Amino acid sequence: MLFFDIFKGWLGTYAATFLLQLDVIEPENELFLKLVFGFVTVLGHIYPVFAQFKGGKGVATLLGMVFCVSPFAALICVSTFLILFVAFHFVSVGSMVSALVFGILVFSGFCGYANVQTSLMAFMLTAMVIYTHRSNIEKLQAGTENRMYFKKK
Repeated sequence: MLFFDIFKGWLGTYAATFLLQLDVIEPENELFLKLVFGFVTVLGHIYPVFAQFKGGKGVATLLGMVFCVSPFAALICVSTFLILFVAFHFVSVGSMVSALVFGILVFSGFCGYANVQTSLMAFMLTAMVIYTHRSNIEKLQAGTENRMYFKKK
């Protein structure tokens, strides 16, 4: 399932590149449209119409989107996730911080030309991931969030 969610995010985002190849959009609009298409794809994963609007948290789909936007940025986000997961054993912390790192990478121009709209869209994606983790945030604050490990203790 993880692979399909990642692929879904990549495919939805790739639609902008496809439109660029068809000369439907200008090159300077590609990054913004990738983020818009990625946002809609992640939103559709979180609130799927055919599952009574009850879906996942959107992290794997967002990862697929990030791989399409910038494979190197995706590697930075995955590395961030792994470092935090190994250090704290909370998937939610790694997921939220990695989404924030992506927003910062886009804002800084690391993923291509970043104007106000592009930066805003990237931070909307970050906010969406953090919003889907609100129950995890409450559990972290209460000290009841489940820890995960690569192998059993």
